[in-house]
Amino acid sequence: MKQFAAIFLMVITVSIIAPIKSYAADPNEIIWDSSTSSENLPQIINSGEILVVKSGTVINPTIVQTITVNGLVKFESGLSPIKISNINFILDTESDQISYFTNLNLAGSIFIKNGDFELSKSRLQNSTGTAVTIQNSANFLINKNLITDSDTGISISPNSFGTVKNNFFTQNRIAFQIDNNSNVPISANNFKNNSEFAILAANFPAETPLIISQNYFGCTFGPNIPDSTCEKISSSINFTPFSSSPIYQIDQNDIQFTESLADPKHNSTVDEYLYEWFEIYNTFPYPIPTSQIKLTYKERPISLQEESILPFDFSIIASSTLDINIPIEKVINLGKKIATYGLSNDGGQFKLFSLNSDDPMDIFNYGSFSDGIKNLCTGTKEGYSCSRFEDKYEWTSIPTPGAINQKSPIIVIPPVVIPPVIPPTTNPELPATNTCPTAIKINQANNYYNCRVSIIAKVKRSYGSYFYIYDETGELKVYLQSAKKIKKPRLTQNLPIKVTGTLDNYRTGLRLLPDTSSDIELINPPVNQVNTTVNQQSSQQIETPLIQSEPQPAPSLLQAPDSILPTTKAAVKGISAINTEPISTHQPLKIALICGIILLVALMSYNLGLKNGNSKS
Repeated sequence: MKQFAAIFLMVITVSIIAPIKSYAADPNEIIWDSSTSSENLPQIINSGEILVVKSGTVINPTIVQTITVNGLVKFESGLSPIKISNINFILDTESDQISYFTNLNLAGSIFIKNGDFELSKSRLQNSTGTAVTIQNSANFLINKNLITDSDTGISISPNSFGTVKNNFFTQNRIAFQIDNNSNVPISANNFKNNSEFAILAANFPAETPLIISQNYFGCTFGPNIPDSTCEKISSSINFTPFSSSPIYQIDQNDIQFTESLADPKHNSTVDEYLYEWFEIYNTFPYPIPTSQIKLTYKERPISLQEESILPFDFSIIASSTLDINIPIEKVINLGKKIATYGLSNDGGQFKLFSLNSDDPMDIFNYGSFSDGIKNLCTGTKEGYSCSRFEDKYEWTSIPTPGAINQKSPIIVIPPVVIPPVIPPTTNPELPATNTCPTAIKINQANNYYNCRVSIIAKVKRSYGSYFYIYDETGELKVYLQSAKKIKKPRLTQNLPIKVTGTLDNYRTGLRLLPDTSSDIELINPPVNQVNTTVNQQSSQQIETPLIQSEPQPAPSLLQAPDSILPTTKAAVKGISAINTEPISTHQPLKIALICGIILLVALMSYNLGLKNGNSKS
């Protein structure tokens, strides 16, 4: 039965734990993610193995390392770019499969030999040699990349076949170099401020020049050839026709909606629309001008002034900059209501288009709005943002403008003993001096303006002079006034904390103002809390009077030989059988009485023995 119970428990445990693991690696996969250490990286990826680099991976060894890949490489795209420094990849494979480099921020180089690959939406920079070298590759695509600050951006040797398009080459010595006998269409690329050559074509005879078309060279052209302000282009290149302005080829999901706050919590004295915003993410490795996109809300246009949408980053379109949680450097400030009337609390729909297209690149619904497209966030929630997580959207209690989205936390906080709360005064702005409790929950804060209270909670996120705490009832801002000279401890997300201070109603909402550094107390880890509890219990036990300890019988009487005290032992046995009531505070008197009876019986037996002896004699 015990064995069956153990097996049943094991099955239940596995069935509960298994769904928690989000990714099961194939035996032939080498996984890099945000937890991967820069030390002890593999020097070779063998044939049949796959190096899978996940979104958000940061690899930066202290010295340059070379990784030879005889298998495959796949960089998985996501909202958080991959940042790899001091790594040189050498792909040398005969595999028919394609290695994918996507959403990569690489300070190093990629060497391709006999390998098929796709390099897209990546930033390659600071290569002391050649950022990308291609030899004998039959099928490759280099599309929508930024190649910058390198000695040579891309070098293609003979017998290579592929496509190079929609890239930005800037601040390189030689942006692009190609040798004869390679069939590589070069179109819709942007070349600007490369010091020696934009394109260097080697071994192309004059009668069969390299033909490229619709590229932008960042300078003014004469009728047929660049003027003196242009960077150099090999004479063995026919580069016409060319583009007179930068080229931005924006396709589906190149720019995405990621978050929206339509119903913000705010100070009631300020118009709600001033705190409304929505967020987009640019998957390109270079800035995209706002003139290259169109935005609508409920089919009404959203007018944007000329600004840049940051590369590999978020941009926030907001009605104002009053919301202190929004990073100013990422805001596109409209200075007015979004789409004339502002964002509806009940629901709405955003659409995003490229400049020359009427087909939306991305659509974002929330609330009750419906036009046949699936609602992404149903219902409405004040203070919650509708946030994107991969390909799904959901409401979250943690709006994150300009940062990676966070799901609403599952809060587990130990019970807190709170003294009885006295009902608040009818005017919460001016509570009576005797209505301020010592400790409260966050959702009670609105009832105790100007009160000095303590709150036990957890850290949500931290900034310079303020941070946010939360418990199972809500969240609250803690602001450190410069005049108080409070030293803020190192705070991490979900760190248990006790904060004491005065509740203040500022224009952006309620906040807690500590008075001294000691008002911010970090709660010990659970292990320390357990040890403290045990020690407290031990000390309490020592101080407790031993009222209920059972007295032991007198061994000298109970252990007497049968030949000496036969009647005594019988008497003790009888008394013990009678004395079965619970021990009480009167027990010492009863014990004394029993001992007296035993002693009396013993003396009588002894005297009886003496009399019998005398009569016999």
